[in-house]
Amino acid sequence: MSELEQSPTQNEQLPLILNEAVNFETQSIYIAVPKTGTTSMSSQFAPKGRALIPYPHLNIMQVRDTLYAYFVAKYIGEKNNNYPTIDVITDAEIRSKCRHIFTTFFKFASVRNPWARAVSLYFRKEGIKMRERISFEDFCENH
Repeated sequence: MSELEQSPTQNEQLPLILNEAVNFETQSIYIAVPKTGTTSMSSQFAPKGRALIPYPHLNIMQVRDTLYAYFVAKYIGEKNNNYPTIDVITDAEIRSKCRHIFTTFFKFASVRNPWARAVSLYFRKEGIKMRERISFEDFCENH
């Protein structure tokens, strides 16, 4: 059952995760490159939960930057309903934790033959359908 098919109660009970790119259990970050097996990798790799950032195709810098938003939501939003108090982690501590995670977690991506990927992107069935807008030759010249 996908996250969208779940009732609000089921979804609210799931733990907050950054998105499917960051797995705290395996201490790894998967950079999803469209049309390189992202769906297959994510189905095996992604932690279960409700994503703070549901878009799976974040680049490495977006992952780094959203770590901060995730920990602000986690430490201030979930753990302290009476903010501000002295029990709340400081901004400097959050930023330090983000830096540590980003520098120590294993980062990886999957790649694909660029020509096969270009054909797949051009003929993709979801999202923007490029084949309806421009020729394959123009698509290749502009990408």
